[in-house]
Amino acid sequence: MADVQGLGEEWERNGEIRERMRESTTLCIRPDGHKWCEATRPNCVNNIHVLIPILHRMRECDDWKLPCLEALKAQVAVCHNRLGLKIKEADIYTSAIEMKKMTSFIKRRTRRMECTKD
Repeated sequence: MADVQGLGEEWERNGEIRERMRESTTLCIRPDGHKWCEATRPNCVNNIHVLIPILHRMRECDDWKLPCLEALKAQVAVCHNRLGLKIKEADIYTSAIEMKKMTSFIKRRTRRMECTKD
């Protein structure tokens, strides 16, 4: 599993993520009218600032292991706490799942050397 220790602090230090979270209180950018972010190419591109630190940690593991869901949830909570934002447990879970699915999507597309057209 990828070690995501310190990820919450890294997100909090990123000015773009910090400003967006103060406006919408969510870590991932979601398409208008959607309650969650699907793992698609456009959504991955929109959320690149959140995903790059995770991908860097995955790179350090053999076989690019995905991070553990519980560890991601903890880091999402850390980021919100450091910004002084209140968040429900269900929203923490949703954010962690969104990030895990998008990193899995990127990993799968990279391994297959696929170029998406959507």
